[in-house]
Amino acid sequence: TARAQPDLKVRPEVPCWVEAFREWLLITKQMPYPVPEQNFTDLAAEFLSSSRNTMRLFNGDWGTTGYLYNGTSLYTRLRMRLNVLQTAETARLEDEFELWDKFVKETNEKAPPGLKMIMVSPQWTRKDVEVGILNSTIQ
Repeated sequence: TARAQPDLKVRPEVPCWVEAFREWLLITKQMPYPVPEQNFTDLAAEFLSSSRNTMRLFNGDWGTTGYLYNGTSLYTRLRMRLNVLQTAETARLEDEFELWDKFVKETNEKAPPGLKMIMVSPQWTRKDVEVGILNSTIQ
């Protein structure tokens, strides 16, 4: 996992919904994670609807075709916060991006068909824009 790789600098105090789901399963249902595939959708929907706080924290992190996590799964979003200043210079962000890009590519190589990870971050977008501007002014 990303959190297990110190060079990716994932901050421990910000859980993604899957980590919170795993903890909820152990405490509330006395069940280990991962759960059997046939139980996943119902249990995940129950967790994500279990409290106002849970709904607020993880709102939009799992998209389905139906209301309140019913229907077919469309996507899941795993949010993480990195221990990198948001105002870090482009060169620093480029180094961090390369580490994450490698992690995503390696993870996607192991993923089952139809299940791929993408990286989305305002900081990566800012880095790309700044690099583009720098490259265009140098040429």
